[in-house]
Amino acid sequence: MLELISLPHLEKILLKKPDWLLVEITAAWVGATKIMRPILEETLSHCREEVISYTVHGKLQDSLIMNMGVPGFPVYILWQCGEERQRWVGIQPKDQWQQEIYHWLGKRWDQVSP
Repeated sequence: MLELISLPHLEKILLKKPDWLLVEITAAWVGATKIMRPILEETLSHCREEVISYTVHGKLQDSLIMNMGVPGFPVYILWQCGEERQRWVGIQPKDQWQQEIYHWLGKRWDQVSP
C-alpha cells in the first residue's frame, strides 16, 4: 500500500534526493487511479528495496503541481537522486509500464515477470 503524503512532505522528500522515488500524483475522485493502483502495487512488489513510493492527493491548482507541469491526474513520476527520469500520465499498458520502470532500475524484465 502506498503511503499518502502531503505536497509539503513531498517537497521535503525531494530535497533529500533519495536514490529512487516513484510518486503517484492524483485526486481522490480520479477513476484512472483505481485502474492503475493494482498495476502500481504489483510493480512495486518487485522493487520495494530499491524504490521509495508515495501517493499525493492534490489539485491541479496547487503551486507544486503547477510547477511540476502536471497536466492531469493520475501522473506517475520516477526520480533518481532528485532528477526526474520518467513521467507517465493516465492509464498505462501494464507490461510496457513495468518494463520501463524495471529498465530504469537496471532489472531485467524476464527476471521479475511472474
